[in-house]
Amino acid sequence: MKTMKRLGAGLLLALTLSACTPAQFQTWMDLKGFDKTGWTDAHFEYGAAVATAWWANALEEAERQASRYHEYDYVLSDAALGRLRQCESGGNYSAIGGGGLYRGAYQFHRTTWNSVASRFYPELVGVDPAYAAPVAQDAMARALFMIQGRSPWPICGQRI
Repeated sequence: MKTMKRLGAGLLLALTLSACTPAQFQTWMDLKGFDKTGWTDAHFEYGAAVATAWWANALEEAERQASRYHEYDYVLSDAALGRLRQCESGGNYSAIGGGGLYRGAYQFHRTTWNSVASRFYPELVGVDPAYAAPVAQDAMARALFMIQGRSPWPICGQRI
């Protein structure tokens, strides 16, 4: 969850500051309490250019990471995934069932989640499925289906 929150916050910040002006850079320095003694316009222009380049790279990396969660979209259609999700959790990505053992929209056991994550999405190992972003839960369900078919969902898997 922390990774997804950081990714979302990073995307928002990158979109907001992707083109930084010298005045914005000065304002940022003021907000952070930096001492600007001795700084010239050239320093602020350089700082703005570095900030703009950094945010452009951060945005590109965030987009690359986000697209990873769509690598296996071909495995299950959105409609099939929706039927499975509706059956397993009523469509609730934060669902917790089985006395807390099964979590998220697809009712992953943490052991299963971590096993699939270690193979496909290592950044999700240790993330609670009930707190993972919907796109991550969908990607994990598709990855699990690719490995084991319907068997992890003995009842709801029949709806796929």
